[in-house]
Amino acid sequence: MNQGEIRFDEGIVYINDYKFYLEMARRYDFYYVAEPLAQYRIHTRNTLLGSDSEASNRRRRAYREEISIRQDAMQRYGQAISRITKAEVYAKMQWVYERLGENKAAMICF
Repeated sequence: MNQGEIRFDEGIVYINDYKFYLEMARRYDFYYVAEPLAQYRIHTRNTLLGSDSEASNRRRRAYREEISIRQDAMQRYGQAISRITKAEVYAKMQWVYERLGENKAAMICF
């Protein structure tokens, strides 16, 4: 892979797009466009929806992936991240840890 090349992390199953966006944001400027450029469809067969145990397991894995990505970003880019953004990252991690039932980790993020 070339130095400037950004790719999806194939080891991440559910939220690889999130990590991809973080890498893009680290290297390139993003601009706000005040009009829809894409559509996102939610349907009953979405990967993380559902109330069965398989859907619950998929959500748990997605939550774990999200925590891992956020922790990695904080380690790699923590010096360049504003205090407000860090607070937002830790608030989201707290929410995810609460969903996982890991209250001690949630309190540490709080």
